[in-house]
Amino acid sequence: MKKTWNFFKNFIIIAYILLIIFVTICLLSYNDYKVTEFGKYTLLPVVDDYLEPDYKVGDLLIIEKNDLDDVKLGDIIFYYRTARGITTVNYSPVIELERVTDTETTFTAVGDIRFSSSYFMGKADTITVIPQLGKVLGLLQSKWGFLFLGVFPSLLAFLYTLYSVITEVKNDNVVEEVP
Repeated sequence: MKKTWNFFKNFIIIAYILLIIFVTICLLSYNDYKVTEFGKYTLLPVVDDYLEPDYKVGDLLIIEKNDLDDVKLGDIIFYYRTARGITTVNYSPVIELERVTDTETTFTAVGDIRFSSSYFMGKADTITVIPQLGKVLGLLQSKWGFLFLGVFPSLLAFLYTLYSVITEVKNDNVVEEVP
């Protein structure tokens, strides 16, 4: 029973440490729009109903950035939109493409929204949707979530370890009198 308990305890501790490392890497991998980006992939937790009905609140979208040459008229694409200092993620069919250079394209989306390819995230047909995982990642990446679920428990573990070391050192320094 004790071996099972120790195994379970160690498993939980290792899983927690790996989770905190992953979340820290996600936070350090924020792009200019405060969204986690790993190379060609963007992790987008759906925290609002602005992407409904296709994507539900709580979903995690893994958006793969496609080559600009792969985008055709009518493709539904994800893109960043900034207005009045607020950045949102939108998706819409492409109604017009204008190749400016080999590396720059101007897109026009429904609603006559024009934007540069620097705001392009990826095509909707190449994304992966993981239901409900966006809630977890969104909570862990929030300031308060990371503080209470990441920093405080780590601080408490550090303080407990420090207390244990100090207690052990004190106990070793006590000289036992032999009668």
